[in-house]
Amino acid sequence: KGHLPVAFCSWHYTGRNPAPGELERMDDFAKVMPVFAFVHMGAEYNKTAQPGQVSIAHAIADRGPEFVIANNPHWVQNTEAYKNTLIVYSTGNFIFDQLDAEGMRSASVEASITITADAATDKWLALGEQCMALHDKCLEEAKKQQLPKVKMQKTFQIAVGDSSGKLTKKADTTLQLAVLERLQWSQTMQQIGQSQ
Repeated sequence: KGHLPVAFCSWHYTGRNPAPGELERMDDFAKVMPVFAFVHMGAEYNKTAQPGQVSIAHAIADRGPEFVIANNPHWVQNTEAYKNTLIVYSTGNFIFDQLDAEGMRSASVEASITITADAATDKWLALGEQCMALHDKCLEEAKKQQLPKVKMQKTFQIAVGDSSGKLTKKADTTLQLAVLERLQWSQTMQQIGQSQ
């Protein structure tokens, strides 16, 4: 057991596109350690990702994160496997004050990562004990030690939520199926090579 260092990279692109140098900041991390990418973007109240969302998500995925999860539209949107990277365009509202049926749906993503233990993994886990604070020196230390990037296998699951009745709960079968269809979850998982 231990703590594996990962980088959380996030951006806010509601109403604007990435400025020069913003996405590139992730490059240093993605070359060395796992990166989880999160984006606040996309026009509200659309059932599918719009071209601007897709363009930004692809630009982020091209930089090597383990996955990209976006949000802002308030409605669950589609997913895709872009160059074998999972992109979730909108997870909907886990809990919010919108009372329309679409605004009470959510998709929570569970990402499980399996790594193989070896001498490099042991060094990463030892480093992880020092990497538990915002703005730590984990990246610099990993570079200094010349640690190779951890090889991993990823699996993803979805939990569909329903916040009608003012309390978020697991959705009934009908809503689960509707949200999984909207996400195009089965097709995306097949493209990633994960059977359902």
